[in-house]
Amino acid sequence: GGILNSIEYGFTLTEYIGNKLNLGFGFIVFLEGLVYTIPLAYVIHKYSKNPYMSFILFICFDYFLFSMSGIRQTFAIGFCLISFEFIQKNKPFWFVVFVLIASSFHITSLCFLPAYFLKSFKINKVNIILIAFIGIMFFIFREPIFSFVRQFARMDYGDRETGGLGMYLFYCFLALVGIYT
Repeated sequence: GGILNSIEYGFTLTEYIGNKLNLGFGFIVFLEGLVYTIPLAYVIHKYSKNPYMSFILFICFDYFLFSMSGIRQTFAIGFCLISFEFIQKNKPFWFVVFVLIASSFHITSLCFLPAYFLKSFKINKVNIILIAFIGIMFFIFREPIFSFVRQFARMDYGDRETGGLGMYLFYCFLALVGIYT
């Protein structure tokens, strides 16, 4: 263990500071809540056409519950939400900085880097169907893709099914209903 053996230095450093200041685990949870909830509320308030419904969906789809258990991931999502604002403002340097900070909490945040180039992507029926098709292909071929990507990971991530297929299919269904109504 120790701070020098971790690949997610931001989280390890946050824990280290909390321990050195004798703040306990509550400090980590409080800080995580700030880093996640404030950017989330800002993004929803600024970009949602119906902020109340967005918050209701956030809670009903268990993202709020997840934020209380996936601490490293939630820190990372919070920093990615901050980076989202820099996409909107066409500030690639600050976008990359915040994604890198996010990756210091959860390395998979680096997968958010291509989001900068999706700003000009037009959402229409054809593109949504294309995205759904690509998503289905990723799901079908997830094992070889996961094995390939895992070769480059510095940690051993195990295979396990977490029930994401049902939620993914539900989201695809909602997107298709939204397109055709």
